Amino acid sequence: MPNETFETIKARVDNDPVHRTVDVPKINIDLSFTGILQRLDELMDAAHASGQLAPTDHQQLKAATAQARTVLCKVDMNKLKATLRAQPGLRFGRRLTPT
Repeated sequence: MPNETFETIKARVDNDPVHRTVDVPKINIDLSFTGILQRLDELMDAAHASGQLAPTDHQQLKAATAQARTVLCKVDMNKLKATLRAQPGLRFGRRLTPT
């Protein structure tokens, strides 16, 4: 194999591709407003614990995310999702036009 040319290797792969089956654990990501804020809190806690975030900054960020969480809990996520599905321009911040 070390002396094979690119063309030989390509022909072998084209004619007899290697298929591997792997088990990959499913990753569940909470993309809700509160889920994102929860992850932000976890990152801030880690930054604070490692000394990368000052205690006062940590407390200010915690207070800000708590306030944001309080406000965002008022949003009906199902209604918002339906609106975004119906109006893709809102979802992407601009109107989609064919090129």
